[in-house]
Amino acid sequence: MGIRADIEAGLAARLATITTANGYGTNVAKVFAETIPMGLDLDDFEMPGILVIPADESHEMEHQQLVAQWQFEIQLIHGDVSDAVMHQFVRDVYKSIWANSGSGPVVRPAFKWQPNITHVLPGSIETDLNMIEANRLWIVTIVVHYRSKLTDI
Repeated sequence: MGIRADIEAGLAARLATITTANGYGTNVAKVFAETIPMGLDLDDFEMPGILVIPADESHEMEHQQLVAQWQFEIQLIHGDVSDAVMHQFVRDVYKSIWANSGSGPVVRPAFKWQPNITHVLPGSIETDLNMIEANRLWIVTIVVHYRSKLTDI
């Protein structure tokens, strides 16, 4: 696999650790990264679920090295739950990315699930973009900054 595939797979693997057994407040049933269900229609046994969707990516060259910023949309899909439950879901996503733990403090380098990553920044949180049969859908964006050889992406 190339660096981009490693980054995406590593992010999905980290998000898949969001379970109550690992100390989080949310028990994620399924993380979709490479195969995204059509219409965001998840079965009850797949919720709460996370869809990892790669978005915009920008590049520049610096000292013959690719410097990239890659945005991900992390779609959080849950059943008919309260805002408080969705806020906990967002906190758990942030904890999994920046602390790699449901109960631990943020540790450096928290974002090093792939060695080419230089840093990861939070983006936006969009709430209730699409209500499907009373399911909740929130989108959390993050921006992954990484460096590589142009031929290694």
